[in-house]
Amino acid sequence: MKALTARGERTRRRLLESAERVFAELGYHDASIVKITEAAGVGQGTFYLYFESKKSVFDEVVLDLNSRVRHAMTEAAAKGSTRAESELLEFCRGRLARYKVPKGVVFVDALPRNAMNKVVKADLPERVA
Repeated sequence: MKALTARGERTRRRLLESAERVFAELGYHDASIVKITEAAGVGQGTFYLYFESKKSVFDEVVLDLNSRVRHAMTEAAAKGSTRAESELLEFCRGRLARYKVPKGVVFVDALPRNAMNKVVKADLPERVA
């Protein structure tokens, strides 16, 4: 496909967003090009300037969703090495002052305890290292 103008890019993006909504609401088989173009506010002929068929727009919607999901997962992973760590750090960011938010989190199965069942803090650094 040839390079698009800024207006062409906006129209194509609007068609993709409308197609995503229509496919989500109706499913692939009940979705139609007519419903997609109506949702996008463009004529049916305009649809064919950007896509060959319903299958081609569906394929692009799937690729776009896949790209967005992978991007979101990459961003989330950058905030913590595991989902649990990411969620805990996000929880702390929302409720603690910035200087109190931990820089990292270490999960352990059990804390070192003495005979009185109190945590032996002196043993913590070697347990988490």
